[in-house]
Amino acid sequence: MKKKIKQLRYVQFAEYQPSPYTKRLIEKSETAIQSYKQKHSLI
Repeated sequence: MKKKIKQLRYVQFAEYQPSPYTKRLIEKSETAIQSYKQKHSLI
């Protein structure tokens, strides 16, 4: 439970103060999710 709370706090902090590093991470994860969905929708 403690880990989840820490992650939520970190996400909120990242949302309030988006640094280029966090922005890049979010972009990478979004593109990865999109490519994953595309690959699995073809099957």
